[in-house]
Amino acid sequence: MKRIWFLGIFFAAFLSAQDAPKVDPALQTEVVKLLKAVHLDDLMRQQLQSSLPTIVKIMKQNPSVSPQLADEFAKEFEAEILASHEITDLIVDAYASRFSLSEIKDLEAFYNSPTGRKLVEAQPQLLGEVSQKAKAYGQSLAMQLFGKIAKEHPEYMNKETAPPPPAK
Repeated sequence: MKRIWFLGIFFAAFLSAQDAPKVDPALQTEVVKLLKAVHLDDLMRQQLQSSLPTIVKIMKQNPSVSPQLADEFAKEFEAEILASHEITDLIVDAYASRFSLSEIKDLEAFYNSPTGRKLVEAQPQLLGEVSQKAKAYGQSLAMQLFGKIAKEHPEYMNKETAPPPPAK
């Protein structure tokens, strides 16, 4: 059964690869230049470093996964992703399907300009700052909404584990 499932997945992937439109080589070259201008490798590394600890933490909560397995998975996953050209190919295809050669050249010119380089350099810090503030806002909002809904609908609370009501 597993063999049939694997062959079905392989066949579907083969057919979809055959149906995928080929990207114009000139457009592909320019998109790759653009991705270098925006420091895609650094962005991918930063994204992995921020998301992998959460994945590892979740894995370690599974009693059937040893901490060593989770840690080894994280190291190998990061290495494979960063060494893989498949992610870059997916990104190239996405850009090529949405932008013309002229537009890609315009974007590339912007990111190679002083302002574009400043944006690329500042973007990791900007994203980190916004992410932290958004997380704090989200946590605060979640607590407010939880309190509001629990007050409006006490029947939603689990009676066995709910904290006692505040003293009057």
